[in-house]
Amino acid sequence: MAKRDYYDVLGVGKSATESEMKTAFRKAAMACHPDRHPNDPGAEARFRELNEAYQTLSDAQNRAAYDRFGHSASDSTARGKNTDGGFRPEDLYKNYNPKDPFGWSPPTSFESTLERFNQHASMADADMLATFVRQKPELAIQIIEGVDKHRLMSTKNGGDIGVGILIDALCEVNPEAYLARVVPEYTKRFSDYGTPSDARMLRRVVVQNPELAAQIIEGVSVFRFIDQLAHANTKKLGEALATANPDAYFARILPDIIKDFNKYCEAFYANMLTSIAQQHPASADTIKRGVTPSLLERTPTLSEAVDAAIRAQATGRTAVMEKAVLGA
Repeated sequence: MAKRDYYDVLGVGKSATESEMKTAFRKAAMACHPDRHPNDPGAEARFRELNEAYQTLSDAQNRAAYDRFGHSASDSTARGKNTDGGFRPEDLYKNYNPKDPFGWSPPTSFESTLERFNQHASMADADMLATFVRQKPELAIQIIEGVDKHRLMSTKNGGDIGVGILIDALCEVNPEAYLARVVPEYTKRFSDYGTPSDARMLRRVVVQNPELAAQIIEGVSVFRFIDQLAHANTKKLGEALATANPDAYFARILPDIIKDFNKYCEAFYANMLTSIAQQHPASADTIKRGVTPSLLERTPTLSEAVDAAIRAQATGRTAVMEKAVLGA
């Protein structure tokens, strides 16, 4: 019997987008799942056909080959002469079990999908793992610990849509375990290379999880923080850290900025110190004690900002004491 056209199987046109195919696949999978048709001997075959169609068309390279050569593009696979590194679409379904509530026989198919994802990071396998996680949340830990850390560090914003699907599921089910695995790696990589994409990811982590700011502050080199203050794309990370944990952030960077200002006498460092005094008045005393007096005299803007911050601190302390006395 001749194979049906994969686009017809999914019920989409040849110009369908990835999103349209994914929606069509999920809708059709729910409708024709063998568990819904226990008395239909052909249900399993239709379900396999649907999955095979989606596996092929959801991969850009395989879709291009199919569009050009049709089913003959996979003839070598059908003969067991695989050309894509050992993975065949039917491998995904060899453990299919109609009696299982999820349609597969865990843990074998779960483990094989996890292994395949580590090798190829395909959108289909990421989607499959995301489905596993949402149906069995306890599998999240196995994925977080079993998936190569570099796969988990890919993002949708970075262009890896398939991995983003899985990351979204892991963050929904067990965000603590996911962040515990990736934050140290993002921190180290940003500290080593200062890449804007890592800075953006760390900023997002800090905004959503302020309690992790201290860990990132301690993990990133001071040089990287100071260097990144001059770059618009990554300056926002410092701003997020300063908002989440100002005492720890400024205590980490301030000694090095003062040291560099005393050594090089550059306006860049004077501007940073002025900004810190204005943002974090508690740092003003440290700046005044640390900066060479002659430099303060030569930088009136910095000197005025420091003095204003110190006065504000004193006023605040006085107000607190008066309130305490009146309250007593």
